[in-house]
Amino acid sequence: APHKSALVIIALLRLLPRAGAMTSKRVARVLPPTPDGIERAGGVLRSGGLCAFPTETVYGLGASALDERAVRRVFEVKERPLSDPLIVHVAKPEDVPQLIDLDEPCRKAFDALTGAFWPGPLTLVCPARSHLPDCLSAGTATVGVRCPSHELARRLIDAAGVPVAAPSANKFGHVSPTTAAHVLDDLGGEDISILDGGASGSAQCEHGIESTVVGLRTEGTTCHLTLYRRGALPRASLEDICAQVGARLNTAETYASESKPDASGSPGQLLTHYAPRLPAALCTVVADAAADDAKSNAYLTNCVVVDFNGRLKALEKSARAYRDLSSAGDAAVAANALFDTLRWAEGVPGAANVFIADLSAERASSALIAGVADRVYRAASGNAIEIPRAGQT
Repeated sequence: APHKSALVIIALLRLLPRAGAMTSKRVARVLPPTPDGIERAGGVLRSGGLCAFPTETVYGLGASALDERAVRRVFEVKERPLSDPLIVHVAKPEDVPQLIDLDEPCRKAFDALTGAFWPGPLTLVCPARSHLPDCLSAGTATVGVRCPSHELARRLIDAAGVPVAAPSANKFGHVSPTTAAHVLDDLGGEDISILDGGASGSAQCEHGIESTVVGLRTEGTTCHLTLYRRGALPRASLEDICAQVGARLNTAETYASESKPDASGSPGQLLTHYAPRLPAALCTVVADAAADDAKSNAYLTNCVVVDFNGRLKALEKSARAYRDLSSAGDAAVAANALFDTLRWAEGVPGAANVFIADLSAERASSALIAGVADRVYRAASGNAIEIPRAGQT
């Protein structure tokens, strides 16, 4: 459960380190989404280089999944621990058999899930073929595979002629990128290429949060499915398909400490992840007739408020800046806007903290809102604050 703290305690969050802005000279090369740009980007991947590209979830930092040196460089550029595995992207489902080694019990479930949701935001973690670099899987002998629905991503992978390992194209732990500009902000000083999606704003990535991750494991004659990470594909959709093939979907989401980076079967398992450069906390407004609104208003002048469905509307006039992910409570709209909004929040001049609407109660939901709630919880490292308001009803 989130840690509730007094208003003054949140000031201590300012001492917590966050990923710094890219300050070195720009080295990264931006390529247009033209046939020539796509071919050049594919050539970069074929030759062992790194290329960021848009997907329907977020921008990925791609490398040939068959080239161990290139894969290791992804970890280096992102400053990502080798204990956090990568997802391999393919242009079409027919390219997957070269990557995974499924027993018959799980083949039926795999075919049903990919048939229903590929191309799309679903990653399936399966036993890996022995020729794949061990660093892809953090030594777990498994590999996450996905076929993205973003046309430009598939055209790039096809042009490269190799499966593409790609985590999000940002510094590890920072807010995921949904535009080429976001990638440049984090990785512009690195020797990489960036295939620009061409559209403006967060519309470059339709869903705006990462893929849902499900593991498949055979025990005896039974295939066990495990939900490792909530994401753009709701659990309810997965359960419908699982029921059709007689499989049960279990949950194994974790909130691991950064001090204990044990190898995981899925990325995105650390407690602190998707975090803005300013200290962040989950925020709830509570009614308190004895509250000193003037005191809290003075404190809020240094805070940026990221709301959902008007839950923190009472703080809008007092905050340094305010934005609602979806005033109508639309989870899809909120997911699409989330990472772009968190990056906006960290850039507000004079801001000291980011307060985000507390969605913790939604993390166990089977709907899309659970994926949003998971990202918000990790962005705030589980820290939470209650702000009393005398006028709140």
